[in-house]
Amino acid sequence: MEQVIHDAKESAREPATWMPVAAAAAILPVSSAMKFRGKPAIDTLYVRLGDGLAAITVLIGVQFLELSRTSFFDFNVFLVLCWLVAGVLLVRETSTCISG
Repeated sequence: MEQVIHDAKESAREPATWMPVAAAAAILPVSSAMKFRGKPAIDTLYVRLGDGLAAITVLIGVQFLELSRTSFFDFNVFLVLCWLVAGVLLVRETSTCISG
């Protein structure tokens, strides 16, 4: 049991276990040194962009479009679906670049 707990803690520290799949695939075709130096910058950039996009979504939905709760929910679901499609396309493109 102790080994299982240890393995779980170690796997939680591995970036591949908690990093989104599309982001992990986007940085695969570079050397280890480039990953080590660039990953913190990339992670910070995307976290900040995500926070900014969330704030802009709320601003547009509440102030400009004056959406009801249900409409705001629908708007957010639409945005999530757009991001999922973009992620799938990114993974496909990265796979194509890696394989050929």
